[in-house]
This record gives sequence, C-alpha cells and structure tokens, in this order.
Amino acid sequence: VQRDWLWQGTHMVNKQRPGTPQEYRELYTPLAAKYDKAVSSFALLGARVGAYRRTAVRELRLKPGSAVLDVACGTGLSFPYLEQVIGETGRIVGVDITPALLNKAKEKVEKHGWKNVELLEADANQLDLSQSFDGAICCHALSLMPAYKEVALRMVKMLNVGGRLVVMDVGESAGVGKFMNDLLAWLQ
Repeated sequence: VQRDWLWQGTHMVNKQRPGTPQEYRELYTPLAAKYDKAVSSFALLGARVGAYRRTAVRELRLKPGSAVLDVACGTGLSFPYLEQVIGETGRIVGVDITPALLNKAKEKVEKHGWKNVELLEADANQLDLSQSFDGAICCHALSLMPAYKEVALRMVKMLNVGGRLVVMDVGESAGVGKFMNDLLAWLQ
C-alpha cells in the first residue's frame, strides 16, 4: 500500500474541538443546510476549494470502475470529482457521523442520479467495513478526529494492494486561515 498525504487548502478548526461523536453531531447538524454555500463562499477569500478537491481526487489515481472510500464525506462535496473519474461502473462509499450532513449528501446523489454511491452513518474511529477499496480520501476532517492516526491506519487497512490514501487537511494558520477559523467560530 502506498501512503501519500496531500496537505493543501485551509481547514476550519475551532480551538475547542468537539471530542465525542455526539459533540460532532451537535456542531455540524445546524451547519448542514448551509454547509456547501459556506464552503463555496471561501473562494471569495482566495481559497480554491474546488481545485484542492480536484487535486486530491487526481492524487488517488483512480480509474473507471474503481471503488473509493470517502471518510467524513459530509455533504458529498468530493463526489462530483470522484464520479468524473470512476464513472458509472465505479463505487463510492461515503461515511460520516452526522445524519444531517448525510441527508444533504443523499440529496446530491439523488439529484445527479448516481446509482453507485452508498452512504453510511458511522464513526470513523470505529470504522470496520468488510469491503476493500482502490482509494480512500478524507478532506478537511482528519485533524478534527481525536484518534486521527488510528483512523488513517483503518483507512489504509481497507485499501487493495496498490491502493492510495489521500488526506487533504491542515491545521490552523495565519491570515486567511485564521480568518476562516474565526468566521466559523462566529457562525456557530
């Protein structure tokens, strides 16, 4: 298994991160309805969110028909980029701990008519699927997980030989990143 880590973009990390699954649900449930719009508004501040996801998906080096695991998939923001590569014969398994985010992902899947997406409500810290994947991706979420190393290792264990893990994530930063962190904290 090849382990490649892609660190790009800006991550919104609140200084007082939630620690339990219930705290994550409580944090993201009220944000779910406006999450996609909030993320796309970061482009006004110079964040190239779509380009970062496109690059992360490209780094998976998937092919048509590939199976991919999207951990902390949220509203499915990576799904369009994954679908472009894997096509109808591929498979996406999106996992998230927050039902409200998964409901938004389900709406996106139904709107686009993607029949090859399975959505699972699960805690990434406990993730144990009996499936294997050609790639695994986690965008802007691994650093929020208390046991991030264990989660990454779980993802690697589910990869087929030659499969790739891509993590797009950063911690707090200065400038625009700090502003985004403060903005997210204010929105909460």
